[in-house]
Amino acid sequence: MAKLFGVNYEKEGKGVKKNEPQKKAFFKFFDIYFSNFWKFMAVGVLQLLFGCTVILNGFGNVGAAYIMRAATNEKHSFLLHDFFETIKKNWKQALVAGIFNVLFTTLLVFDFYFFFIQKQNTFAIVGMALAMFLFVVFNGMKYYIWQLIITFDFKITKIYKNAFRLFFIKPFRNMLIQLLFGVCYALPALLFYFKIIPDTIMVGIYVLSAMLFFPGFRAFLITFNSFRVIRKIMIDPYYAAHPGADLEKREALGILEHTRTEDETIFEDRG
Repeated sequence: MAKLFGVNYEKEGKGVKKNEPQKKAFFKFFDIYFSNFWKFMAVGVLQLLFGCTVILNGFGNVGAAYIMRAATNEKHSFLLHDFFETIKKNWKQALVAGIFNVLFTTLLVFDFYFFFIQKQNTFAIVGMALAMFLFVVFNGMKYYIWQLIITFDFKITKIYKNAFRLFFIKPFRNMLIQLLFGVCYALPALLFYFKIIPDTIMVGIYVLSAMLFFPGFRAFLITFNSFRVIRKIMIDPYYAAHPGADLEKREALGILEHTRTEDETIFEDRG
């Protein structure tokens, strides 16, 4: 049951050596990614399966968020157990956020199209610009929403408020990630349109990458960036002032190596 694509995900990994020099974020990202390539591929498939329906897409997102957060912090996770256990613990907020995100994104796309087909007057241009701006902001907020759900015991309204604030902490990085994904979406279409690669081969490459490679890569890239911002802005400052708090939970989360004592709690790991 624990094996998928021939890889045993219930087996502990090698872990990280103590006092090992820290790599630059760019190299660390690819080191973790290729070390977990098959695992991320499996997570992407699970996320894609849940994402096929509006009602269940939030479940796949929180499940993937936990696995990707563990990898970002270089902590071991059990793929199937942790994926579905995270859904079980967070299904209410995942359900609400998943449905709301789809509906609101659809509304923004419709608004943009509505103004686009209007005559090119000032009102239409302003409407298109506003719809595009809101789409970029909200799309960037979604990079943080799932991590906030599984990491903190917040109400759903506070999750969206914090996601909005976090987006503007690193707005250009968030927009750069969206631009990268946009290129990934557009490139196959351009190759297909200009007949650079034979159609049958292009379709095969597109289907395989869209189903196997891209979802896992996308989920990890988002988490690798979003959780680092969450940790820097929301977690580390508090624990710098309260070094004895939540030691066991911080160790489990992957942001502390050794446990000594236990103190007050400011966040609840809901993964």
